[in-house]
Amino acid sequence: MKNINLGDRYRFVPSAFAGEKPESWGKKDYTTEITGRVIYINRANRYFTVAADINGYTLRESFKLY
Repeated sequence: MKNINLGDRYRFVPSAFAGEKPESWGKKDYTTEITGRVIYINRANRYFTVAADINGYTLRESFKLY
């Protein structure tokens, strides 16, 4: 993994979408990956937080640094 910096774009599948299956959307091909920006980095505990805006809502999720 490359170095993560504040403001970097990060593409991920939110954990809220982890169990979703395409059948639940009428068998249409939808992408569940979203792109957000790194808003917080905690190097001491080795994690970072990403925020993404989806339809007027802000989704935040944290990931472990490797």
